[in-house]
Amino acid sequence: MICHDKRCIFIHIPKTAGTSIEYSFKKVKVKGDKVKSHPKTKHHTLEQYKDQFPEEFNNYYKFTVVRNPWEREYSLWRFMNDTYNKKMSLNKIFNIFTRKDKGVRHSFVEYLRNLDQDIDFYIKDSTFAWKHLFRDQLEYIIVNESLELDQIIRYERLSLGFDEMCKRLDRYNQELPRIFYSGEKSHLERYSQEEIDLVSKIRKKDIDFLGYSI
Repeated sequence: MICHDKRCIFIHIPKTAGTSIEYSFKKVKVKGDKVKSHPKTKHHTLEQYKDQFPEEFNNYYKFTVVRNPWEREYSLWRFMNDTYNKKMSLNKIFNIFTRKDKGVRHSFVEYLRNLDQDIDFYIKDSTFAWKHLFRDQLEYIIVNESLELDQIIRYERLSLGFDEMCKRLDRYNQELPRIFYSGEKSHLERYSQEEIDLVSKIRKKDIDFLGYSI
């Protein structure tokens, strides 16, 4: 999201409360449990902003939200399964699932095993509708091995980080909206040891760089 009024750029990493942040800037429209409109730059990486908006990149306040990789991975899996289970047209289903035994209709551990064995398919195959979801968080916020952000908000301290961002951008009396918030405090109690180990392997870059632990 880029907001010229407040001179800021928000890097929206999937499943990190990004829709709530964008809603607070009036950059999304929500009706019921559906988002009716998104910013055109939704899920752009920091590098994409630097390439497409060089002047703004150099002068605007840049921030993002990151999340515990184990919590985020479970949230990603559940989001994709919930989306798949909704009434999609046959054509859309066939466009998404073109390879045998691939997709998100699996249990959590099966999904993780697929990522571990064939992560390139999920990230690079253009037929996969959610390919951007499978990027490491690090891929969204690093430019030429450099972190060019003014603020990293941790999902685990979201309200505090949101308040700090509002102060820096002179957004007074703003409250963080809760769009699509499940109310669950943690997914970790659902994890088996195999699932913990798989996420540790798959998201090692995020875990090491962002300093998260189980």
